[in-house]
Amino acid sequence: MDLTLLAETIVYNFFRAEWEELNRRNEWVTLILDAEQLVMSHFAGHMQAHFGRDRSLVDRTWLTAQDNILSGLNPRPSA
Repeated sequence: MDLTLLAETIVYNFFRAEWEELNRRNEWVTLILDAEQLVMSHFAGHMQAHFGRDRSLVDRTWLTAQDNILSGLNPRPSA
């Protein structure tokens, strides 16, 4: 998750009045929309690719498909 979206989630859950005030500010809404576009469009693409395949072609669960190491991408390679 993007740090910006995490901050919005915290404010939304614990400081509702402040969250409503922030959502009246164009700068805040633009910041959140940009963060959503960056993170969620990538996530939505993965979901569509996984769940859009014919059921007989799905060879792993959604969680397994998200595991970078099992997918051949190690985000923490050895030095």
